[in-house]
Amino acid sequence: MRRADVRLVLGALLAAAAGCGYSPNPPSMKLICGPNSSCPEGYTCVAGTCWRPAEAEVATRLAGRWVFGANAKQKVTCSDGSHDDTDLQGPDGFIDLTLGTSSPLFSYYFCPWKLDVSGSSTAIETGQSCSAPDMVNPSITYTWHGDQLTLTSSDGKNGSLSASFPYDYVIAPATTIGGNCMMHINADLTKQ
Repeated sequence: MRRADVRLVLGALLAAAAGCGYSPNPPSMKLICGPNSSCPEGYTCVAGTCWRPAEAEVATRLAGRWVFGANAKQKVTCSDGSHDDTDLQGPDGFIDLTLGTSSPLFSYYFCPWKLDVSGSSTAIETGQSCSAPDMVNPSITYTWHGDQLTLTSSDGKNGSLSASFPYDYVIAPATTIGGNCMMHINADLTKQ
């Protein structure tokens, strides 16, 4: 091949490569913000990581302390036939959502839960569970399974919560399940 032909071929290859461009599209929170809270084009810096603007808006709107209203009810039914209905309104009646570092939002309700955002709502990440002893009777250990934790708010001030957590309990010194229960929560909420 002549030298001029090689230059033409290389020129054509370089022109084709220049037209191909590199356009990464990582999920929110996978990139650390740069100096002066900088992020790649199309992302915004929130809590030290780069987010897609729509996800950042929803997560920021939902983050905060949500206080249970008058219609906040927790219902528990267990395999041994026991049940409990609790009114969640009161001084301890709230749920906190914070901006996460490995998920858009984080909440602690009996367990630490990672939450995704979808539209104007949260969605619990699948496959989460935790175990902890009862605070009053440490001979009982609970294992909570994340099934649903959906907080929805279109204005970031008023919202609704629908949650369900199946859980198992063991009474020491036994190592087999003492029973299992299902907890459902339905509540109207106001953000403080």
